[in-house]
Amino acid sequence: LRGASGCAKHVVSRTISSLSARAVLNGEHRRYKTEKPAPDMTLYPLSQAIHKAKSESPERKFEESIDFAMFLNIDPRKADHQIRTITVLPHGTGKDVKVCVFATDEAQHEQAKEAGAFVVGGAELINEVKNGRLDFDRTVATPKAMPLLSKVARILGPRGLMPNNKLGTVTDDVAGKVKELLGGITLRADKAGNVHALIGTRSFDPGHVQANAMAVVDKVLELRPVGVKEPYIKSCSVSTCPRPSNP
Repeated sequence: LRGASGCAKHVVSRTISSLSARAVLNGEHRRYKTEKPAPDMTLYPLSQAIHKAKSESPERKFEESIDFAMFLNIDPRKADHQIRTITVLPHGTGKDVKVCVFATDEAQHEQAKEAGAFVVGGAELINEVKNGRLDFDRTVATPKAMPLLSKVARILGPRGLMPNNKLGTVTDDVAGKVKELLGGITLRADKAGNVHALIGTRSFDPGHVQANAMAVVDKVLELRPVGVKEPYIKSCSVSTCPRPSNP
């Protein structure tokens, strides 16, 4: 760099710094290079995969979730290959779910509260959402309340919180739907054809975790699109957050 202008020195030094930083991030620097263990590609029966995921997870200060992932032989770009539904798990998820109910009828307000809804309301609740209230996980709305929700559709929609006819969350049976959501999960295929489901926590009995996983499998099989070639379910894996999955 001798004889180079100050500007040239600055550009070269920045380039060297960038390369050094990239080498550290990629694990290429000798001080930071570590041996990564090869992933376990052994195929296990479901019960053994659950046991392995639970036993290999270290004790933590928080309750780890158990995730069940399925890779499906579908093309989510096709309208008839999209999978999105709600299913009830026989043993729940072990997580507290806050359900918000939008209804205009006072009798339905009481029914929803008795069923365990976290918050219930009509126009006033919609204004609260418009002003930033989003302390809930699921939503239910009656058909009469849906026109009012157009005011907050751009807030709820991107967060997956907009009540939907396809999911059955637009209904007059608010009590029944609240009970279903409190013990159920939403299944949705992503762009790559993967479906992820929370099937319990680390403290769950292995048998309960397996029953929840099978409930998810049954629901996904029930929703199999017409014309999908075998194998419909390419692979499944079980993992505790944030541990590697067990196929």
